[in-house]
Amino acid sequence: MDAAARSTSSALDDALFEQGERFAYFQAVRLLRRRARLAGDDPERLRVRPRLALGFPESDIDQIERDLPRRHADIDDDAPEPAPTPRITANFFGLYGVSSPLPSFYTEDLIEEEREGRSGMREFLDILHYTLYPLLFESWVKYRPHVRVVEEGDTAMLERLYAFVGLHERSMRRDDTPGVSDMLRYAGLFSQRPHSALGLKTLLADAFAPADVHIVNCVESWLPIPDDQRLTLGDGRHALGVECYLGQESRDANNHVRIELRGLPLALFEALQPGRREYERLRFFTRYYLTEPFDVTVLLELRAGLAENARTGGMQWNALGRDTWLAPRANAVPRPVSFAI
Repeated sequence: MDAAARSTSSALDDALFEQGERFAYFQAVRLLRRRARLAGDDPERLRVRPRLALGFPESDIDQIERDLPRRHADIDDDAPEPAPTPRITANFFGLYGVSSPLPSFYTEDLIEEEREGRSGMREFLDILHYTLYPLLFESWVKYRPHVRVVEEGDTAMLERLYAFVGLHERSMRRDDTPGVSDMLRYAGLFSQRPHSALGLKTLLADAFAPADVHIVNCVESWLPIPDDQRLTLGDGRHALGVECYLGQESRDANNHVRIELRGLPLALFEALQPGRREYERLRFFTRYYLTEPFDVTVLLELRAGLAENARTGGMQWNALGRDTWLAPRANAVPRPVSFAI
């Protein structure tokens, strides 16, 4: 695997330095910065300057050099070999060249200077370019969080993104909690108020694809009546249907939600069983999304034709009530498995 990765990286380097004009500017900068990090070098060593010409270009980049040319006087024989400093010659955004905001005679003077074998004026302007082009890249990266977090390692931006889902404190993001690492994907759903059944369905349908997800609201259930609210002689609570009820339980349809995941493939069906990791993810997503302490029941339905006969001593098809059914019919949809979370 390492050899294949090195081969791919080497091929990309060859294309980058030999056919640099085929790359978009920001793509090339990202690749060169990544290349420097992998080599243990400073990604800020990259230099960018504009192309010294007045012809209209066909692409963002004219060429990419592996290392800046050095004068012999700048080389110390006793000093260690310095890290390479790649340089991009760009076709835009410069103080000279076809896109320069300055009058064209500035570029013409630099071209004449180059013909005479000198480059002092150009190198002076390039001191400014070596600052301006990095600022351009920083402004481009600023509104691209995925680049800032994944490639640039911007932990401050990562903290802001986690704040959208209420996990801005590092102590709340335990690595051993299933589902925490997936929360940023659903930041848009968590930031919407109020939370809805449609939002929960959208979240679970993506997290547990290809399950066919249904959210059933207002599921009727029987709840125990607290002792202090039951009918008791002499306490004054005797208006039937108003402040007292017969029996020890009351029917309620405002506190129970059922999550149905149907058409499950075998691997996902097994992974969603209680005690498994996908079950923990399901429980985490559901409890974190719901803003009220609802009772939640999960219903799992295996895809038709996937159920097999019970086997003793095996790793599956032996848990009665979970993946074992009495007298199953061939190609029939197995009876759903239900449990609370």
